[in-house]
Order: sequence, then C-alpha cells, then structure tokens
Amino acid sequence: MKQMVQPTRAVSAGRTQGVGGRQIYEALREQILTGVYETGSQLPSSRGLANDLGVSRTTVTVAYEQLLAEGFIEVTQGARPRVAASVRREASSTVPKRSGPIHLSSYGERLHGSPPWSDYLPTHLKVDFRYGDLAPSDFPALIWKRAMNAAMSQRPGRLAY
Repeated sequence: MKQMVQPTRAVSAGRTQGVGGRQIYEALREQILTGVYETGSQLPSSRGLANDLGVSRTTVTVAYEQLLAEGFIEVTQGARPRVAASVRREASSTVPKRSGPIHLSSYGERLHGSPPWSDYLPTHLKVDFRYGDLAPSDFPALIWKRAMNAAMSQRPGRLAY
C-alpha cells in the first residue's frame, strides 16, 4: 500500500496530532494529480485506510465523498474506489488565462458603464440595527400589539402537534 498522509501541522498545546478528513482529501487529491495513483488504479479501502491512519472510517468516507463529488474518483458499492478516467493531471489551482477580448451582453455593457456600487450606498445609516440599539420610535409597537392580539384571539383551545 502506498504511503498516504504524513501530518505536517505542529502539535497544538494540549491537543494530539491528528489527521482530519480535509487532510486526507488534500493528500489523496494531490497524489491523484501528481500521478502517484494512475487512472483506473484502486485507492485503499476506507476501512483499511482508517486503520492505517488511526481515524474513524467516517472521516475517510467524508474525504472519499468529496473526491467523488469533484470527479477525482469513481465508486462502486462493495468495491474499492478507483481513480476516474477523466482526471486532469495538472493542478486545478492554475486556471488558464483567457486570450482575446471579453465579450459582454448588452446588460453587461450597461453595468460596466455604470458607477461603482459604493457610489449608491448612503453615507450614514438611517436605522441602527445593532443589538439593543433599536429606538422605540423606530419599532411599530402598536401594530405589533394588534397583530399579536389578533393571533392570540384566533388560537385553538388546545395546542396539538
């Protein structure tokens, strides 16, 4: 079996060095992209990998589900996961640059010519919505009381679920 995850983070005070689902996902993804696991090759079983890393099987399953969602692996029930045939070998963090001019729709052209969004924002807030700072004059207390009284007068005699 190939060497899978090597912890790289330093031990925090009072915590043991552990491998999480995100670390497993990133390590497997990197190994797939760099060709450690060839197209069509089997990955370790979730149970075996969990035993090797000392984590729960659920942690490994979460990593495999993320790889499956992103198209890096193919999973058949009862079989070990396989590297998908459609995996590109270059790092996905390198997005190719677009060559040539960008063509916008007519709506996009209108938006492109409009002033920036910050020009539309008011210079000061009309109502301060911070917790506890709402002024009684800003809250429609009378309308609220009427709505509550109407709702309470129409309630059933017995609450049931």
